[in-house]
Amino acid sequence: MSKSKLIIAMVAIVSMSSMAMAGGYELSGKGFASPPVYSWTGFYVGGHAGLATGNTEAQVPGFDGLADTDFSMDGGIYGGHVGYNYQTGAWVFGIEGTYAGSNVEGNGPSFVVLNVQRELDWLATVEGRVGYAFGKSMVYARGGWAWAKLETNVSLLGIAALSVSGDSTHNGWTAGFGFEHVIGHSVIARVEYAHVDLDTENHALTAGGLPFTIPDNVEGEMDTIRLGVSIKFGGQ
Repeated sequence: MSKSKLIIAMVAIVSMSSMAMAGGYELSGKGFASPPVYSWTGFYVGGHAGLATGNTEAQVPGFDGLADTDFSMDGGIYGGHVGYNYQTGAWVFGIEGTYAGSNVEGNGPSFVVLNVQRELDWLATVEGRVGYAFGKSMVYARGGWAWAKLETNVSLLGIAALSVSGDSTHNGWTAGFGFEHVIGHSVIARVEYAHVDLDTENHALTAGGLPFTIPDNVEGEMDTIRLGVSIKFGGQ
């Protein structure tokens, strides 16, 4: 190996070693100094995507046990989030808002000849977070309020022309936990689990032009697993 190639190889090894010591060590007369402590304090914005699975239940008043529509739902969710963290010691306190679109849906029979389909149109949350940081990694718990739009469509023998539909925005709650790790300086990767419980709302089923509606009391719950990436602003 020529001297020039040897020098290039040595420089490359030193460079990679320096990058590997992320936040690195400073060489001083007394040896290596401790790496700077990472601060989670600051605003952040990002995106996430994942899977959701759960179930939905509904009942038409006056037809208890006959017009019940209970079945599972599953699909994907995808959206964005924005939040703020404040760190004191190893503890990190924050607040976060999320919004996600969805293709979560499910269907099942009712009265044998009727087909019922239910969809989650969107899901939004506002949550508090409490985390424990160890350097550039953090575990956290989360919980707060949830809102979601559920839609119901009921058709006779699956014929679209013989169908009624309705929807409503549901209130509820959510809770879960997650793990985050800083990549480089300001990019934060995350994986998290959450349970979402949506309270009962009336979907008021109707068809275009009809002067009446059919009440349909719907509720739902689901579990989600999401992967996400955030960009942090401010702090170290």
